[in-house]
Amino acid sequence: LLSQLAECYRAQQRNDFIDFLDNQVRPNLSKTDELYATTLELENLFLIGDKKYDEAIENYQALRTNFSENKEIDRNSLFGLAYIEHFLLSDYVKAKSHIDELKAKYPDDLLTWQAMLLTGEIDSIPALPGKKSKQEVASVAPQKTLLLENYPNPFNPTTAISYRLSE
Repeated sequence: LLSQLAECYRAQQRNDFIDFLDNQVRPNLSKTDELYATTLELENLFLIGDKKYDEAIENYQALRTNFSENKEIDRNSLFGLAYIEHFLLSDYVKAKSHIDELKAKYPDDLLTWQAMLLTGEIDSIPALPGKKSKQEVASVAPQKTLLLENYPNPFNPTTAISYRLSE
């Protein structure tokens, strides 16, 4: 629900979503509540849009500190840090350290491969464990072209959009 509300604020080009979070949502939450983590991730969408990269980095670092045991939050935060540092701040050394940590902690994760792809470390995403061979994929090709849900959703600075082609 919060992500849909954030999209409404963005569509209306309102800049008071963070105030809404601070005044209406966060006072009722513990900083260790997963919904609190969601508020920081949504806040980052607005901070990055406003070019407040240092504040977004602080949020990602807080997420990593407060939710160190939550692999999904940690992984998404590492990716967000790498994205900001590489593409928005051109701090390739810091970005590489976050990507290296992603590779060490989540070696077979799609988000790790996306980070490596975006930064030019690899040219394409290799077959990950559990992926089907070309022959298996051809035998179950959809009858029509499909556009699938983006990941992660709500998306961070980048998102992966999957699709299926009939050929």
